[in-house]
Amino acid sequence: LNRRNGICGDIDEQQWQRYLATRVEEIRAGTVAPREFAHADGRTMMFSVTALSGGKRLLTYYEVTEVKRRDAEIENANAKIAETFANLRTMVDQMP
Repeated sequence: LNRRNGICGDIDEQQWQRYLATRVEEIRAGTVAPREFAHADGRTMMFSVTALSGGKRLLTYYEVTEVKRRDAEIENANAKIAETFANLRTMVDQMP
């Protein structure tokens, strides 16, 4: 299980049992919209459940670490651009 691999971080038995019960309940209930979770090793993953015929479930996991990193880079670049334009506007406004 992922807990023994250290993927879920250092959680105690009670926390693990609650987490496990919640996950099993979600899977049994059927469709779970994609949601993000972080591994203890820093990777970011998405998880979803799709109900199939005959009571079966399709569990999908996909790694989005690189996408999240790029999103953060874009956000930082946009913030710098906004700051630059604000500074330019201030300088223009202060011109005689």
